Amino acid sequence: MGFYCPAQSGSATPCPEGHYCPAQSGSATACPEGYYCTSQAGAATACPAGAYCPAQSGSAIPCPAGAYCPAQSGSAIPCPEGSYCPAQVDAPTLCPAGTSGAQTGLTTSACSGPCAAGYYCPEGSITAAQCPAGSYCAEQSGAPTPCPAGTFGTGAGLATEQEACVGSCGLGTFSTTGATSCSPCAAGTFSAHAQAAGCEPCAPGRYSLEGQSACSECQGGTFSSSSGAATCSTCEAGTWSTSGMAECPACAAGTASEAGQSSCSPCPAGTSSGERAPQCAPCSAGSFAAAAGSASCTECEAGTFAAAVGALECAPCNLHTYSLQGASSCTPCPPCNDGKECTKDTCNSAGGACQYKFIENCCTNESQCQDLDPCTIDVCEPTQRCRHDLDPICWEPDAGSTDAEQADASGVDSDAQIEEATDAGAAAAIYDLGGCDSGASGPPAAGTLVALFVLGSLFGVVCRRRRG
Repeated sequence: MGFYCPAQSGSATPCPEGHYCPAQSGSATACPEGYYCTSQAGAATACPAGAYCPAQSGSAIPCPAGAYCPAQSGSAIPCPEGSYCPAQVDAPTLCPAGTSGAQTGLTTSACSGPCAAGYYCPEGSITAAQCPAGSYCAEQSGAPTPCPAGTFGTGAGLATEQEACVGSCGLGTFSTTGATSCSPCAAGTFSAHAQAAGCEPCAPGRYSLEGQSACSECQGGTFSSSSGAATCSTCEAGTWSTSGMAECPACAAGTASEAGQSSCSPCPAGTSSGERAPQCAPCSAGSFAAAAGSASCTECEAGTFAAAVGALECAPCNLHTYSLQGASSCTPCPPCNDGKECTKDTCNSAGGACQYKFIENCCTNESQCQDLDPCTIDVCEPTQRCRHDLDPICWEPDAGSTDAEQADASGVDSDAQIEEATDAGAAAAIYDLGGCDSGASGPPAAGTLVALFVLGSLFGVVCRRRRG
């Protein structure tokens, strides 16, 4: 290799510079572009980076300043605009930020020179760019400097902050850096200071519309449970709130509210409510609520009743009637039997007269029962006599007079008076009438007295007539 042998030559000839000669070559081969060939070269060598090699080069040529030469270059490439190329480089370098490269073949980092004030030049700039509104650019700026948050600028091509950032955001507005105007605070936020960089959210219980410098309290009957509320929500029925509340508490038992109320109203007498009630419910028949603000209605006691809903009180049962607890009406007492009557003019519920534990208004114990023969129960005073074939009549006996004569002398037509009293609806009251066995006169020393109040001006002691 490195030699060639022409035809019919008796000796090998050395391969000249700029050519290469593989083994058994009959002639020298010219070195191609991008390669170089020294004398007696058996093969071409690639041109290194930072150098160039034209065709038939015997060696690599260093790349000049203002151009660049990649590996295997056949010639130097001029440095493009926006870059510079020192000598023997294989690639251009971008002009630094703050400078521009307006022509080709630049050789130093100064490129075409620094950017003028009011302009900026990013890295690799060919020409300077004008500084935009909302920013400013000093001399040799690689990028605009934005106006601070809370300010804004409307002019372009300005060199200083004082020239460019002339606007200041007022209350209820804000701006981020580089703004050309201020923006209003969004609903649910506020800005209480000038030159604000941002807006703060409203606290729970408050709200705001757009562009506000302060948040407003939610009005009574409304609330906001989270921060940043643009509106307040209405309290549900059965709840309430005063201004500035984050939630609506439940109405207490005995009160109620419609939706959107600032307080709960006490339930009127005759009604009641549980907790969180939207309205008060009238007491059901058989119950009552005497005072306003009742959490529940009270059942009528035994012996009383409430017929209508919404009662303020219970009425007592009339004579001859009774009721259990919580009754809406009274029931007539059962009739007396066993040949006896009840001194309360009412009867019991067990079907037999004068038993224990009878219902209120009916017979309650044996001491209220009497035998129907009045003269057997000490109607008259011990010194008097009693005539009992009709209604009892008492008189002081005179010596030598018969009972009939004394009774006739009294001039009392007891049958007629009793009938008259009964027909007139007279009420009788009998007290402490003693024992209940037929014909009994009661315990000793328990003198009995019968007092019957009859309509009209009837005086004297009158007892009940014997029932048929």
